[in-house]
Amino acid sequence: MPKRIPAMQVISVIAGLAIVALIIYLGNLINSTETIQDRLRYQQPQILPAEARPDGTIVNYTYVPVYSHIYAMGGEPFLLEATLSIRNPDPLHAMEISAIDLYDTSGKQVRSYLDSPVSLAPMATADYLLERTDSKGGSGANFVVQWSSPRNGARALMESVMIGSQDDLYISFSSRGIRLPYPMTEQ
Repeated sequence: MPKRIPAMQVISVIAGLAIVALIIYLGNLINSTETIQDRLRYQQPQILPAEARPDGTIVNYTYVPVYSHIYAMGGEPFLLEATLSIRNPDPLHAMEISAIDLYDTSGKQVRSYLDSPVSLAPMATADYLLERTDSKGGSGANFVVQWSSPRNGARALMESVMIGSQDDLYISFSSRGIRLPYPMTEQ
């Protein structure tokens, strides 16, 4: 005759298995939970390609100072990460961004951020990252952004925000873009 297992032992085994299953479930839940930093991690802007320019648009150029590093502590380079923020403050009209070019300290173009024009929706913002490890621009780098909007549309707001840390020193600052009064190409 087979030996009977006491009911308390069966309940204990089932409870133990349930606890193990709960621990595994909670472990998977914790590992799959996104942190705020994960949700905010930098990603290239997901902007729809621009449509053909409507009549009445005005082409503008904005110069935005940016720094890949500054000098501190007796001339030592202090590396910075920079974000170019392009904002469309117009609540009614999209704006088209045709080019975002990075120039180095000597004025030489070192990178183009766009392969084709993009459209920035009303009240939308697009951010472009210049990583801390990218020192091509130098201490006097700048972005030149070509953009257009309807003649009666609001002007874009462009800023660069730089941030860096080294040892126990932290620094952050921003630069505001200025609209250039002339086209960047010869007529």
